[in-house]
Amino acid sequence: MKIPRCRVWVAYIAIALVFASENKAAQAQALPDTIEKIKLSIVGIGTFQKTRRPPANFRGTGFVVADGLHIVTNAHVFPERVDTEKKEALSVFSGKADSVEIREATKIAEDRDHDLVILKITGRPLPAAILGESAKEKPTRHRLPDRHGSRSQRGYT
Repeated sequence: MKIPRCRVWVAYIAIALVFASENKAAQAQALPDTIEKIKLSIVGIGTFQKTRRPPANFRGTGFVVADGLHIVTNAHVFPERVDTEKKEALSVFSGKADSVEIREATKIAEDRDHDLVILKITGRPLPAAILGESAKEKPTRHRLPDRHGSRSQRGYT
């Protein structure tokens, strides 16, 4: 007995949908675990000036990478000007609402074409995000343009 082609295709599509829905269910179950793992690596980005009210000006978020002292954020989050004469500082905010830690940050690389900035903080390292299977990968060195637009001699993983 020969099965009509349309029924074969319907069967293939049904099987594909079953596998796709099982995969989505597994992903949905993994989402809370992923959020729990990565949320310690998410930081606030902005400026801080002790005499200003409010003293913190949040502009966006970023995430901790590499050695725990580097932050990746979007270039549009980065303020165009920081008033250092009035002791305003580019800052990274970490921790929870009741115990926020404020760290001064320095821009070390910028790529406006891809809307990325890498910041460096001092002090003890923060928990770094592990992206994909980056823990298994061998570190590579990516060149980002420095603040003058030329490629830096230093690479960042």
